[in-house]
Amino acid sequence: MKKYDLIIACGGTGGHIYPALAIAEAMKSYHRDVRILFVVRDGAMEQKVFPESGFDFITIKSAGFSRVSLKANIKLLWVLPSSFVKAISVLITAKPSAVLSTGGYSGLPVLAAARILRKKIFLQEQNTYPGVTVRLFAGSADCVYLGYREAAKYLPVQTRYMETGNPIRLATGKAERNIKGELSIEGKKLIFVSGGSQGAQAVNKLIASMLPEFIADESLAVVWQCGRANEDFARKAADGMKNVHVMPFIDNIYDYYKAADLAVCRSGAMT
Repeated sequence: MKKYDLIIACGGTGGHIYPALAIAEAMKSYHRDVRILFVVRDGAMEQKVFPESGFDFITIKSAGFSRVSLKANIKLLWVLPSSFVKAISVLITAKPSAVLSTGGYSGLPVLAAARILRKKIFLQEQNTYPGVTVRLFAGSADCVYLGYREAAKYLPVQTRYMETGNPIRLATGKAERNIKGELSIEGKKLIFVSGGSQGAQAVNKLIASMLPEFIADESLAVVWQCGRANEDFARKAADGMKNVHVMPFIDNIYDYYKAADLAVCRSGAMT
């Protein structure tokens, strides 16, 4: 493995992945020769997003703690130790000057390895209430960059933090596609539905119940970004409705924002 200046650990949801990519792209715009390696969860979203990102990346096994299923937590007994060993190996080989994480369980073993190897640690938190990973490592991090100042009250008193707002991917943030043209819905009003990269159960149930009312008006069309886990539910609800377009995941959401006449969204931090 070649040497890197920075390792970025992220994964799990778009809310963790896209801020990390935005940071990396901004760094590249200022320092073209900076060497960045992503350490990401071994998941479907990561396997789609990162090969297209232009950045080097490796995957690592990760799993979150379940508050409702003891059985689901049993796999943590082998996932976390093996992930930690791999993270130690990556950091020793890559020799980064620092590790940055935007949160998520996939960052835990990498940050733990960074602490043991005495690497500089930086964190970026998108939400007003910090996630578990950020809360665990904020007190010993070199700096925590906050999307919202309100998050600071949930961090250890010794935390060094800075309110920066949330990073946006300016490099890919241009709406370039004609979505209405691609979907053959020119002249119709477009309702764009998004519950975030993983979808949102409450939003999906609401839209499913309202589809007949929407489609009764032939001047309307719906793009429904439902999340991969909810795709079967959404496609069943929209079966036979030609002006309802179900999409489990959307790469460049800017095109859909531009095309939309009305957006129905879950109020995630990055949304």
